[in-house]
Amino acid sequence: MRLGLPYAVASFIISLTCVFSLSLADPGHMDDSVYAWAYGSIVDSVTVSGTQDTKDIVVLREMETQPGDVLEKEYLHRDIHFLNGLSPFSDVELSIEQLSPGHVAIRIVVRERAEILLKAILPYLKYDFETGITYGIRWKDKNFRGRLENLSFIYTRNERDDDNVSFGWSAPWIGWKHISVGMGVGYYSRGGMPLDPELLERTGVSGFVGIPLTESRMKFSQLLLSGSLNKSRTGGVNDEITKELSVTPRVGYRYDTRNSHLIPTKGGTLGFTVSS
Repeated sequence: MRLGLPYAVASFIISLTCVFSLSLADPGHMDDSVYAWAYGSIVDSVTVSGTQDTKDIVVLREMETQPGDVLEKEYLHRDIHFLNGLSPFSDVELSIEQLSPGHVAIRIVVRERAEILLKAILPYLKYDFETGITYGIRWKDKNFRGRLENLSFIYTRNERDDDNVSFGWSAPWIGWKHISVGMGVGYYSRGGMPLDPELLERTGVSGFVGIPLTESRMKFSQLLLSGSLNKSRTGGVNDEITKELSVTPRVGYRYDTRNSHLIPTKGGTLGFTVSS
């Protein structure tokens, strides 16, 4: 839905995404023959060691197996594979200790990646036939505040002297609540005045919130609410400058059964988005 000058335009767009993973060998560090005795026991505690820059809650909240649950083979396989796919960790190992007959404790030991790999400043270079070479820098912190939040910044300029800058932040959880949130701001400025009408300047803000519909991590579904607000100027030497304010709300749904976001070996994801 666009609210602008000199008229308003309304449109609806529906997009569908569907990704499924093949069943491959599970690289998780767990030997079933060693821990077969533990399945069916009550999990009294789950502890994490080895974290330095990452909060323990990042590991604990992503696990399907929680204290008080009955230890199940399928859940444990999923947990170790999922944790090994989290960006802050280069390695995750799991062990099980018997506390008493029918009661066990799970120990998680992680090895974190070098901080520079999660907070790298990288050059940006791209070529386009219309605008020529685009260059700049981009920076992203994949584990902001040690909570697996993403913080990003990018600045680019091309041969036409167009400037483009954007900043974004997102969090997959709020504490122990599987509510994802995010926001972004961006600014674009055209270098020079074109002859024909083109976008001259645009300032935009966007945001989203993901509301969980299930508590299960293995079969996770989420309602996605998002939107963007953009203020723009268009014009050219041979045309008057017009201003426009556009509002784009979106509603979506996501169903995710993958056992890893990095290299899934089981499950898939299905989702759709409706925007206007």
